[in-house]
Amino acid sequence: MRQLVELLLQKGVDSNAKDVIGRNCLFFAIRHGDIHMLKLLLNNGAAVDYKDNEDQTCLFSAAKKLNQEIVHLLLDHGADINGKDRGGQNVLSHLDLLKERDNKINKKLKQMKVFLIKRGAKSGILQ
Repeated sequence: MRQLVELLLQKGVDSNAKDVIGRNCLFFAIRHGDIHMLKLLLNNGAAVDYKDNEDQTCLFSAAKKLNQEIVHLLLDHGADINGKDRGGQNVLSHLDLLKERDNKINKKLKQMKVFLIKRGAKSGILQ
């Protein structure tokens, strides 16, 4: 798959082309947890703060998947940690709304929140 994407990028395919809900290819790399594909896309011009139809960036998706490695990569590429969606919520606000019955997931959720706060995320909904 990576070779196909590399070929398409070499041929000039727009790495920010979007699907029907406004998501570019970064969202799909994140959904599949493919850090190598994500790096390839970011290094070939994919917009790290590209917003979908709900005004959410791929940082929202990565954080909700609790993938700290991908969140770290996105932030290192300049993702706006306090960017807001259509409802005025940032990524930390979205995580505050998540509640899980699984204690292991809740532990990872807490770790993600702490990580985001250390990186500069502001707390609270509708900031």
